[in-house]
Amino acid sequence: MTPVTNPLSRIPTFALLGAIGLLAAIVGLEPVRSFDYWWHLRTGQLIAETGAVPFHDPYTYTVPGARWIDMHWAFQLGLHGLYRLGGHEAVQFAKAGCVLALVGILGSIGWRRTRVAVSALALGLMLVAARERLLERPELLSFLILAAELSLLYRHERRGDHWVFAIVPLQLLWSNLHGLQAVGIAVCGMALVSELVRPLLCASQPMRRERARRLGAVVLLSFGASFVNPNGVDAALFPLQQLQMIAAGDQRSDLGSTIAELRPILEATRGSLGLLAAGGLALATLLLNWRRLWLFEILVFSAFLVLSLAAERNVALLAIVSVPIGVRNLNELIDRHPPPRWMRGAAPVAVLGLLIVAIAQMADRQPGWMAHPVTQGLYPEAAVDWIDREQPPGPLFHAMADGGYLIWRLHGAYPVMVDGRLEVFGEQAFSQLRATVSGTVQGFQRLDETYHFGVALLSHRFFPRMTLVNWLLKQPDWRLVLLDDTAALLVRSDRRGVPGS
Repeated sequence: MTPVTNPLSRIPTFALLGAIGLLAAIVGLEPVRSFDYWWHLRTGQLIAETGAVPFHDPYTYTVPGARWIDMHWAFQLGLHGLYRLGGHEAVQFAKAGCVLALVGILGSIGWRRTRVAVSALALGLMLVAARERLLERPELLSFLILAAELSLLYRHERRGDHWVFAIVPLQLLWSNLHGLQAVGIAVCGMALVSELVRPLLCASQPMRRERARRLGAVVLLSFGASFVNPNGVDAALFPLQQLQMIAAGDQRSDLGSTIAELRPILEATRGSLGLLAAGGLALATLLLNWRRLWLFEILVFSAFLVLSLAAERNVALLAIVSVPIGVRNLNELIDRHPPPRWMRGAAPVAVLGLLIVAIAQMADRQPGWMAHPVTQGLYPEAAVDWIDREQPPGPLFHAMADGGYLIWRLHGAYPVMVDGRLEVFGEQAFSQLRATVSGTVQGFQRLDETYHFGVALLSHRFFPRMTLVNWLLKQPDWRLVLLDDTAALLVRSDRRGVPGS
């Protein structure tokens, strides 16, 4: 006879699944808050209208026509399609769908119906650690593809079937979405190395030649797929430039020392806490389960730990790869050392309590988070409305992060000074434009000698001390035309009279 299951015994399982789903939905449904979102959206429209991927900069007056390796074209085209379908709300819900899919794929690795708390704990830590990077950017799709490839590699370790070849089309897609496609190749390479040295680590384990050949083929085909994109070799080799940005010591590029998300994690705000949430469970279970370690997991965790220490933005990658590592090793530890009955009953309640706290904190961080699809007060909307309406003579001076929003709103009328496409500006041009980060009077004067600005848009987020605003107000040829909680807007009147008069 089939034993009768008490329906009440499933309540903790349903509660944990519901809590993880709700946490993922809150993270995914947060309003648009990425500064790069806007130039991605405008570029998707440009590709749709012209039928071609841009190879040269169409947006700036500082590096017009500069070489642009646009590795995100497929994402941009899809983003434009979503926007046309349902505006920013459609993008917001699509992002939530991606976050839920990320949780679903990672949760399926090592899933045990009788130990939902283990998977729920790992997934909750991942969402907390990676939240700042789960944005409306192509990076989100990189996370999704990485999770799918990890799922296929874990399946290959368990079953040794041909499903591992599904990684190749994923890599082909990845190569046209985002520059992190090299991460997938590297992870597959680590799986191959682990398979090849397996007999050396344990003489009793024979070489699994068929599995090794499969993984070798996947690595080669995935590497070849990286060249199948509009930019060919340039795009395939571009990740090497990204690594230079976060290199150690004197090898680190100027971009890596200036951009906040590229700075070493220990220099970042709450960096240690983010690192602990991302990899703490995986590291602890690796150490405790040292007798049954899988070399692949050691290689993956070590590589992504190094990347996370080098740059704050890579903590999300560590958080993602840590989920299956933590789940597999913790489940094996529980298999060998079953906890007492009271602990088995208390664990789901404790994890559920932690998830509820995380849900409350994240929901509270964004009041009215379902009321607006775009974060209010983050972008200089009123200032750009004024520019669009009054059409003052340019060029524009502004912060780097505001460049994307200006591209979205003013492309065709005003080229921008700088934006988030670091690959377009390069070291030399970006160094010359660093005044947009520091906001010093001397930096502004140096740039003004070259470009003779007509408009200065100074967002308080990037020019908080008002030093530059106060200095401009003392100059006879500058006039304040708008000041609100987001930005100060000043115009120059020494060429065509006072704008808007």
